[in-house]
Order: sequence, then C-alpha cells, then structure tokens
Amino acid sequence: MGKPKHSCWDYVTSIPNPGNPHKRRWQCNYCNKDYAGGASRIKVHLGLATGQGIEVCQKVKEGQMSQVPENGTSSATENAEAAGFSSSGFIFNQDSQSTPLQASPSGIQGPVMSIEAEMDLPVYSPESDPSIWDLSTLEATMKEFAAAIDSQLHVDPANTVLQQNNGQYVPSSFQVSPGQALEQQDMSASATICELGVNIDGENSRVQSGLLPNSLDLPEECHHTDAMQVDQNPRSERDQGMCAVFPQPSTELPHDRGDSGGDAILVTELVGQEFKRRVNEIWDYVRKDDVLRIGIYGMGGVGKTTIVKHLYNKVCASAAFEDVFWVTASRDCSIHELQNKIAKALKVLDHFKDVDEVMRPTLLFNYLSKKRKILLILDDVWQHFELVDIGIPVKRDGVQLVLTTRYLDVCQKMLCQPNIGVRPLSDEEAWTLFARTLGSDVVSPRQEPIAKNIVKECGGLPLAIVVMAGSMRGVDSDHGWEDALEKLKQPETLQEDMAAGVFPILQHSYNHLDAKKQQFLLRFALYPEDAAVLREELIEFYIDEGVICGDSRWKMYNEGHRILDELDKASLLESRNVPGSRGTMVRMHDVLRDMALYIMHANGPCMVRAGLSLKDVPDEDEWIPNLHKVSLMKNEIAVIPSISPYCPQLSTLLISNCSSLCEISGCFFERLQGLKVINLSSCSIREVPRSITELEKLNALILRQCDQLSLLPSLAKLTSLRKLDLRGCRGIKVVPDGLEMLAYLMYLDITGTGIERIQDGVIGKLLKLQVLLMGWIEVKGEEVGKLKKLEVLQCRFRNANELNKYTQAQHVTILKSYILLIGARTEGFYWNNRTAKMLNFHGYNLTWIWNMKVIILGEGHYAGKTFDIPIDVKRLWIEGDSGARDISSSTRSEVLEELHICMQKLDKLSALQAGAGVGVGDNKIRNLNFLSSPPGGHCFDPKKLVVQDCPKLKHLLVPERNCGLHLKKLEELRILECRELESIIGAEAAAEALSSTSPLPPDAFSQLRSIYIRQCSEMKNVVGLEWLPLLHNLQSISIDCASNMEEIIAMPSVSPPPAPPLPVATSTLQLPLLTKISVWQCHKMKKVLTLELFMLLPNLQEISVEICQQMKEVIGGQESEDGPTASSSRDIYRPPSTSRRLLRLNLYDLQELDSICRWTPIRDFIQVLVIFCCPKLKRIPMLDEFPHYLPPSLERVVAYPYEWWEALEWVHPEAKLALEPSVVIGTGYWMSEISVREWRERHHGETGQVSHII
Repeated sequence: MGKPKHSCWDYVTSIPNPGNPHKRRWQCNYCNKDYAGGASRIKVHLGLATGQGIEVCQKVKEGQMSQVPENGTSSATENAEAAGFSSSGFIFNQDSQSTPLQASPSGIQGPVMSIEAEMDLPVYSPESDPSIWDLSTLEATMKEFAAAIDSQLHVDPANTVLQQNNGQYVPSSFQVSPGQALEQQDMSASATICELGVNIDGENSRVQSGLLPNSLDLPEECHHTDAMQVDQNPRSERDQGMCAVFPQPSTELPHDRGDSGGDAILVTELVGQEFKRRVNEIWDYVRKDDVLRIGIYGMGGVGKTTIVKHLYNKVCASAAFEDVFWVTASRDCSIHELQNKIAKALKVLDHFKDVDEVMRPTLLFNYLSKKRKILLILDDVWQHFELVDIGIPVKRDGVQLVLTTRYLDVCQKMLCQPNIGVRPLSDEEAWTLFARTLGSDVVSPRQEPIAKNIVKECGGLPLAIVVMAGSMRGVDSDHGWEDALEKLKQPETLQEDMAAGVFPILQHSYNHLDAKKQQFLLRFALYPEDAAVLREELIEFYIDEGVICGDSRWKMYNEGHRILDELDKASLLESRNVPGSRGTMVRMHDVLRDMALYIMHANGPCMVRAGLSLKDVPDEDEWIPNLHKVSLMKNEIAVIPSISPYCPQLSTLLISNCSSLCEISGCFFERLQGLKVINLSSCSIREVPRSITELEKLNALILRQCDQLSLLPSLAKLTSLRKLDLRGCRGIKVVPDGLEMLAYLMYLDITGTGIERIQDGVIGKLLKLQVLLMGWIEVKGEEVGKLKKLEVLQCRFRNANELNKYTQAQHVTILKSYILLIGARTEGFYWNNRTAKMLNFHGYNLTWIWNMKVIILGEGHYAGKTFDIPIDVKRLWIEGDSGARDISSSTRSEVLEELHICMQKLDKLSALQAGAGVGVGDNKIRNLNFLSSPPGGHCFDPKKLVVQDCPKLKHLLVPERNCGLHLKKLEELRILECRELESIIGAEAAAEALSSTSPLPPDAFSQLRSIYIRQCSEMKNVVGLEWLPLLHNLQSISIDCASNMEEIIAMPSVSPPPAPPLPVATSTLQLPLLTKISVWQCHKMKKVLTLELFMLLPNLQEISVEICQQMKEVIGGQESEDGPTASSSRDIYRPPSTSRRLLRLNLYDLQELDSICRWTPIRDFIQVLVIFCCPKLKRIPMLDEFPHYLPPSLERVVAYPYEWWEALEWVHPEAKLALEPSVVIGTGYWMSEISVREWRERHHGETGQVSHII
C-alpha cells in the first residue's frame, strides 16, 4: 500500500491537459499557472523544497506554507492517477522515465511520465547538487529507484525480457517470427550494473528472423516497437515481420522536465567523439531562437536517428521547451499521411476525420500555432515538403523543426539552416563498436587481425558493424573468421547476414533513384575498393558506356556533374578535394560498393577482381558466355596468355593500371565481338593485338599512358569508334593508320605522343570531333577550322597566319575551352614549361581544360605580323623575340584574367608602354602595340599581371597623360627576375607625385590586392608616393631576394613635430587593408617599417622577416641626427582602429637584429612572437615591464634555441617567470614545439646543467 497523499496537493487544482488527454496537469491556487508533474514539482513550486526546472510561485507569502508538514507524502499510485495514469505497470529507462505497461505482441503501448515527478523520488541535477556524480550517491539513488520499481512492477515474463543496465531493468518486447525461440527471463530490478550499450543508427533496418534476438546493440531502426516514441507506430512497412529489440538505455542522469510534455526515448550510448560532438552541436543550435529548421543528413545506417534520439532526450530533460514530438516520415509518405502522423503524435487525430483535404493544413497550422516553444522531429524524410502544405508553422517561440534524411538536397529544399552531415565511424571507433557488440566472446590473438579486416570491410558504417559482430558471436574457429572475411570480399557470394540485415536498408536508397543514377552507382563499383576517382574520368567513363548521351560534350559534362552532385547529396557517393590531386575526387563507401556489385551480379554475371593484386588473369572457364562486364583494374598481371574466351555479351573490359602487363596474346579478342569499351591505360604493353581490329562494335579504345606502346594496328575497320585516347604513348611516332576513316570519332587525344605534325587532310575529315587534344603537335589552322562541332581544342599553330586562319572562322566562339600554342618550336618541354607556369601545375587533364581559354605566343620571328586573338581569351602569354608584334586592335578581350609577359630577348625594353615610344636615356622604349588603346576601344586590363625575365626593364610603367594603360581591374601583380628593374612607376611619375596633379587617374590600381617581387636586385622600394594613395585594397606585399631593397614603402623624410608626429599630407596615406608583409633575403634592409608607417597600416596582422643580413630593427622610428625619433615616445599618433588589431611577428635567422621595436607600447598589438636564431637580440623591453604592465594580447612566444631564451636579459626577472607559461621552444627549423617546462625536463641533467643542442 502506498504512502498517504502529500498535503501539498491541497494547494493546487488538477486540470485536463488539452495537448494530451491521457495526462493531467495541475494549476497553482495562488498564481493560477499550470504545470505537469507530481508532488515533488508542486513542493518546489510552493517553496517547500529546492530544485530546478520549475519556477517558484511569487504569490505565496513568506510563512504561508509553514502549516504544510515537510514529511507529507503521496503514494506513487496516487501521483500517477492524479496525472491521468493507471496505477500499475511502469517501465523504466536510464533517464528514470516510466510508462504504463500494456503487454502486446507488437510492443509496449501507452504514454510515459517521469518517475521522479510521479513517484515523489528526489530530482537530481549536477547543477543543484554536485554530489550527484559521487558513486555512493549514485548507488543509493539506484537502490531507491529499484526498490520503488520492485514494489510496483508487474511484468508478464511471457511477453517481455528485462534488460539490465546501470542497476535498472528495462522490459523489452519482441515480435517473434514463426519458429523463433526466445529465452525469456524475469529478473529483479535491483541487480548489478551491467556494461553500457553502444549507439548506432541504421534507419529502416531489417534484421532477419532469428538473428540476435537478445542483442542490445542493434540499430535503433531494428527497435521500432519502441512505445516511448510519441509516434505510436514508428515502424514502416519495410520493417514488419522483423525482430525488434530494445537497445540499452542512455547513461544520462534524470533531470526535471519542467513543462515539456515529451517522454524520453530508450537509446543506446553514443560511440565516438564525433557522434557526441554532433549531438552537442545540434543541441546548441536548437537552443538558439533564430534557428528554426535544422537538417541532419547521411547515408543509411550511419547514425542519424540515434543522434536525434539523444537530442530528443536532451529536450525532455530541459525546461527550455514546452513539448517535443517525434514523427517517423518514412519512404513514400504523402502529405496526407504525414499530417495524420503529426496529428497522432499531438493526440488530435480524431479532429482530422472527415476533414476536407484543402482544410487539413489550416487545421493543423492553427493548432500548432497555439503551441509555445515546441520541437518537432521528423525522422527518415525521403522527399521535401513545403511546410505550408503540411500545416507546420515554424517560428520563434513556437515550433522548431529538426529532420533527418539521406539527402542533402531535401535539407536544402526545406530551407534548413544549418545542414549537418553524419559521417561513418573512424577505424578506432568502429573497432570499439564491433568489440562491444560482439559481447563476451573473446577474439583470440590469431583472430584479431582477421576481425579488424572484417571491421574495415564495414567501412565505419555502424549498421554493418553491428550486424557483422552479431553474426560472429559463437564463431570460435579461425576458419570461420577467415571464411566470413572472404565472403565480405566477394559481394556476389556475400555473407548471408549482411545480405539480409544491411543491404535492404541501403537498397531503399538505390531503389529511390531513377534508372540513370542507378547506372552511375553500379558502374562506379567496377573501380577498386576505396578508389578515389577524378570526376572528369568518371564522366568520361559514363559517356563511353552510353549512360550519358548527347550531341554536346559540354552538356554531357554538365549532366554528369549534376548527377554526381545528386548522388553526393544522397550520401551514396562522396566528393572531396584530395591534396595533390588535380580536381575533385569521388569515392564510394565500401558497403555501398558491395551492395552495388551484389545488384549488378543479380542482373547479369560480372567479373570484378579490381585491386586484388592478382598475378594471373582468371582461368578461361571463368569467362562464361553470358558475362557482361569484366574489371581487372589495378592488379599485378604480367601476361594475358593464349586464351580466347567466348563471351559474346561482354561489353566492357577494364584492365587499366596493371603496370606489369607487357603482353596480350594475339587471339585474346577474337571471340569478344560484343566489346564496346576497352581500357588498357597505364599498362606496359608494347603492341596492341591485331585481333582488336575486328571489333566492329567498339566505341572507346583507351590506351592512355601506355608509355611502352609503339605499334598500333590499322584502325580503318573500327568504324563505330567514338573515342581514341593515346595520351602519353611516347613510343607512337606516326599518326595511326586509318585515323581519317573514323567518321564517328568524337574524342581524340594524342597529347604526349612522339607525333610532331598531323599531315594535311586527316583532321579535317573528323567532322564529329567534340574534343581534340594534341598538345604541341602542329596542325593547320584551316584544317581545325572545318570542325564545326569542336568544343575543346589544344594544338599548336606554327605562326600568326595559321592562328588567324582559325580565329577568323565564324564558329570559333563556340569553343568552351582551348589552349593554343603559337610558334615554330617542337620541343615538348618548352611548351610544357610555359603551360605549367600559366596554369600553376604540370600536366594536362580535362579537369582543368574546361573553361580554360589560353593562348601562348612563344618564340618566333613575327616582325610586322598581326595576331588575331579571340575576344574571349582569359590567359595570354607573350614571349619576346627579335621582332615586334601587334595584336589586332579589333579584338581586345574584356574578360582577360591573366597577362604574362616574358621579354627575355628584347634587350632594349626598359618599360611597358601604353602609348607612343618615349626616350629613356640613350635607348628608345620598344612600342608594344598590344598595350595601346585603340580608337574607340580599350587596352588589355587583366586581373593578374606577371612580368618575368625582362633583363633591361627599368620601370614597369612610365605613364603619359591620358594613356589607356591604367590597370583598373588588376588584383595581383607579380614581377620576377627583372634584374635591372628600379621601380614599378617610372621616375617621371614619381617627380609629379608631390605636385597637385597626379599622373594616374584615381581608379588606377584601385583593385590591386597583392604585390610579389622576386629577384629584382636593383629595386630600392616597392611602393612609392606616386601610387600610395591609390592602393585602397592592397592586402599583402611579399619580397624575395631583392638584394638592394632598402624599404618597402617609401616615405619622405620629415622632422617630428609635436603630436601627432605625422604631417597632415601623409597621415591620410593609409593602406587600410594591408594585412601581411613578408621579406626574405633582402640584405640591405635595416628595418621593415618605420613606426610612423606602422601606424598608417591599421589592419596589419603579420610581419615575416627571414635571412636579411643587415636587419637591425623590425619597426623603427624615422631616422634623424639624434637617432630614431620614436624610440622613447609614448605619445605617438595612433589611429583609433589600430588599437584593436593583433600582430604576429615571425623573425627567422636575423644575425644583426638587436631590437624589435624601441617603442614599448607596441606590446599592446603583439599576439604571437616567433624568434628563431637572432643571436644579437639580447633584450625585449616591451616584455620587460612586469609587474607594472603585462602584454594584454600576447598569447604565445616561440623561441629557438632554448639557450637564447635563457640568456635574455631582464630588468624585471619576474617578468620572465610570468611569461613562461606562454613560451614554447622550437625543436627544428620549421619548429615543432614543446613547452619550456617540458624542454627542461628532457634536457636537464642531474646536476641541473642544460644539455647542448643545435
């Protein structure tokens, strides 16, 4: 019999709960506010007890409750009945939540209330009572819970199994398939604490009947009988008939729910820091008032639902929300069905009966609009819905939405912000999950490597890991483990449990795709496991296979990229930029690849042995007649022997990246008459068998990078051929015989072969060509001009006449990409060098060919010649020779991004000129007409200008009044190896800089962001007064090997007047956006900046100085007869904005440096100070004012060597001690770092002497 009802109930009134008729609320008789919960919450509200999650009534006067006895209690039964519950049948989870138990074959039904709120158990909170984390307190609490449970819990053992967890038992109901026997137990709730479970997510999970019925660690989608979800029927149709198991409960401690009406969901513990971080990240977003829609996406079985279950429980344990509702949308869920599910979760489904379809959204919208601060979780959403069509009003202090889906675009189309991706587990986390799920079974030392390989095959997918771990329970022999691993490596004979328990989940995503996307996915599986493939290579493969078709390569590429994007957003493929790669790489999850091969094999026999290090090709009896596709990529096969397999249906043969393959028997292709795609790229074959010439259906022959190949048979009979790729086949010296007969050829790549020139009459016959890649091979302009469908072109024209013949063709503007080389030189290294400099990397690939419009005018005799340059050129390289060149004035590019000028042989060029030639000294400036402004036109105005190897260039520009060359769009300026260059703006302009009229218009150089100078040994400064006022957007200045450089920014010498020390004329000459200055090997530079200049750079964040032999001071004052004027001044003029900036100083190998800055208040700016091999720097005054002043912004000092730090001189030795927690010692030139304390521990001997290091 329960305890008597607590007398606090006399001061409240029980009222109905409009949101849930099965629950009741109570209303305070003093403040008239209503709440949920039992006596413990009433006592807190009335001030009779302390606690959290409910406010204390302000209307109760002091002493008014004194007549209420402190020990007045109410029974759990009465508390439950007061809230609208039955008096018996509670189940408990780790959060101490309970629900009336109604045993059912399909699971436990009924609502849930908080144990501590309804049974008068104490409410614990780590904030209110730190002792909650004490083990003895926990044990006492668990015993109290267990005693209460044991006294009231009545469970029919025929229908439930009590699972043990943290001293509590959770009844789990199983739906048992015919023939399945479950071991049922009835156990005391006061049993010992067991090991916690682990968290996984595998939405839509199916587990075969009889598989692991007692497992605690199956994905939550295998537990859809969980009645603690508000959605009373969360199981989708695909889960019916499958075994359902409750997972182990979460380890979160109980918290008072406040007024939130949600009830905690049983959920397994999270495995992995990334998963825990995701839960906390989403929780942080949920608590922000301005975040209304949150999307969570990832592949099936990766853990999305589990993460959101933990989020749900966090909301339940918080008073921040009034209520939380869970709805499982599932696949093919219509708006009507989704409305019903939401209404059912809200307990208002009856209100929707017989309601007109048009009025249903309005009815739901109006009902939800009355709700205050609720969270709606939509799990497993497969398609986007307009919320207004459903009737969901997301708004501040109203409804917030969280959804999970496999598709990023669902999140985007439903306007979710943020969109959070869930990735598979790391190797370490995956092994932890496997070991925990395996349970008590011990893996022997011999079996552990095999087990880890099995885990690796699961690719970090929690669903697959759990299913495999469960299937390996009870497997004791090494043979059993090895057999399981072998089956995982051969998906067509896959381990049965994976096929039944994992693939159906993933196949739902596959079935959701249209036919073309399915073909994309299946064909990707022909690549080796874990292969990262260039997007462009993939798209070309899909075109070769006929999956993508069309009359335009550009359109086919766009379609390919779109489909790959959609598969990426659907979490079926993963796109990423890999360091060192030349574009975006795509990979497929290992388990998805196994599923794709499983499907492919079911549709038609395939032989996929890619990446298995095979030494020999499969035996001839494995080449069955109905074989469709064969992939032997990336193996160690040396010879294809004299076999002639009969496979008339074989359409695709992939033997690429077999570098050891040097011979293919002549008869191999004789009975493979159905072949359409052959890829032998990156093999070492010397010749292609003649039997290949009989393959009349062949569409694509890919021999790329077969650098030993020298002999090709005649191609004349391959009249269906659409693609021929011979790139990198250096041994091929002549044009393949019969090339002109390939009338349907759309793609030809002969770049990097030994061919020097295409004879007349060959290229002009290939009228269907879309892509023509020839590198530096010479071709006639008139021949290429006949190709009306050409979209991508790379070739060499011998001279200006050939270029002009091509560019004058009307169709030239249809080219989507081109690299045109102009010149007589035939050496590949010459053109490769210039192309690499132009494109910033080596090699040729379609990755960058698209959208590249490049012209390189190489060496040659062009005196008096006019170049007709296409108007859409983006990058232009102009190389000097003995003759001047003119570029047609009618074709000035308005989209030019980069102009690269290399005039090594023009030894009289002393300036780039924008108008008529002017005299400089005894020489006449060479008139470069391509820079002149034509009548009614404009001159080139690139975004990037590179001037390189101009040996006599003295000034970049000597502008005349009204000239056209003002570089108004220039963003990046690079000047390299111009050894006689004295200045960027010529002396005449400098002379006029101080006059009232500037020689440059106000928008000249207005977009310049970066200046880089290298090996310009005569330059004394970079930025002079003549253009300092124009550089409003300059962000960085870098100087490399300028041996005579004395200063970076030239300023007039002035005597310091009273503060402010700068004259008005110069104080306005700020570089407001300059953030970085870098100086390397400038041996005449004694300081980087004057203090006055430093104050004119309000956003300067980093100064790096390295190997400057005469550098004495980084930031110094203006020099005068009495020395630096600012060395002792504390009142120097400081623009207001400079007080907020933080500065990093990097000082490397400065042998003469004896001061950083003598103006000690500069300490206010320093954030990071790196000092490396500066032996004469004996003292740093700005750090030596402790205890009067400690640098407020200083975060870190990096010093090397340690002896230098120890030898520093200090006026206040205590300053050194105060700074040392922020000091680290570099341990190498690029400085891995250790703390001073750690360094001393490593290097001090017993006598306290420091060991010597260099």
